[in-house]
Amino acid sequence: MRVYRGTFVNPLNDRRYIDFLRDHIVGVQDGTIAFVEPASRLGEMATIHGFNPESDVSVFMGNQFFIPGMIDTHIHAPQYAFTGTATSCPLMEWLEKFTYPTESRFSDLGFAEQVYSKLISRLLKNGCTTGLYYATIHNESSLALARCALRAGQRAFIGKVAMDRNAPDHYRQATATAIEETERFILDARQLNSGLTHPLVEPVVTPRFIPTCTSDLMSGLAALAAKHHCLIQTHAVESIDEVAFVKSLHDAEARHEDDACHCSGGETGCLCERDIMILDKLGLLKPGTVLAHAVHLKEEEAALIKERGAAISHCPLSNYFFSQGVLPLRRCLDWGVTVGLGTDVAGGYAPSLLTAIRETVVSSRTLENRELQEGRVGGPRLRSELRVTWREALWLATMGGAQSLMLANRLGSFAPGKLFDAVLVDPQAPGSPFDVFIDAP
Repeated sequence: MRVYRGTFVNPLNDRRYIDFLRDHIVGVQDGTIAFVEPASRLGEMATIHGFNPESDVSVFMGNQFFIPGMIDTHIHAPQYAFTGTATSCPLMEWLEKFTYPTESRFSDLGFAEQVYSKLISRLLKNGCTTGLYYATIHNESSLALARCALRAGQRAFIGKVAMDRNAPDHYRQATATAIEETERFILDARQLNSGLTHPLVEPVVTPRFIPTCTSDLMSGLAALAAKHHCLIQTHAVESIDEVAFVKSLHDAEARHEDDACHCSGGETGCLCERDIMILDKLGLLKPGTVLAHAVHLKEEEAALIKERGAAISHCPLSNYFFSQGVLPLRRCLDWGVTVGLGTDVAGGYAPSLLTAIRETVVSSRTLENRELQEGRVGGPRLRSELRVTWREALWLATMGGAQSLMLANRLGSFAPGKLFDAVLVDPQAPGSPFDVFIDAP
């Protein structure tokens, strides 16, 4: 057993609260937390658990503290190669001119491993110990991403991207091929965990988004996810142009099939032509589904996401550039939707969940200020309706991510029975970007 003594920043089950466990001890046996206790019980714990209270205890005092490893629920790993490029473009143009050409280069394993190893190293340095990744359509380079994560010790949920329409001919696959290759990737990726007590790599079924995936492809991938018990990731109601594109595709298919809409959308309009209803119809909306962005979500759609047990990855930084809107995060949380945070590299230029935490708070205030300015909210009591606090944002980056990935019983906080997945923060480390003031108010 190994015991760690210090301060632990511990998210509670209630997202509004963070517990600061000052001078506590955490006992770890084979990677799993055995106990979390005040340091005053060190001798007692040593007797109970049979460890040496001197040689088996690592002490981290002063201004150092532990936080749970942060969980990034939306990363486009190959896009790290052009992070911060052309953020002035609309989403669909950005994909066509920059994303697809760059991602197609990942058929080159040497190039792929260079980019992936640098990205994972940077994410770990920024406190991300678990990542939900989109790779590319290439099986071998997607497996290279998995091997890079294994070497670095990062927990990685990795999706081989599936697309069969509205992408360059050289960067899409036939429907049957995309399904077959996805299944092969699932089997090969799981083989990489051989010999590990706690598997680190898990394949994820990944239809990129509705504009690039036919209904046949998406329903086939849904069947694969059910067969192999995989998580699912995709994008949903991400931007104004994406929503319009999906509507045009739906309208064309409905005319072709002579399929009249019988949706009871009411005042919100037809929901059948929008991402959430389409994904649900095709079997892709379920526990373990992570929907990136969801900025232009309607309340009825949020209710369906909650009912199905799916989650949203909130990507505040990239939303500024490509989504033409701000996710009403406070309302999503109040509606009971599960939410995690994502950096969305490279739509988000910063591969850091600390940045995502900050921007989560800022974007909530931006939305609140806009509604105040437009006269939709009034009175001192109501002004906090749309705000998200830093405590909640940190919770989303830890416990929220764990819930999104169906890992809340294993990750996200310090509790007996969970894995000791932790980041040690030392504000006074050499070269630290922080200044520490002793006895400051």
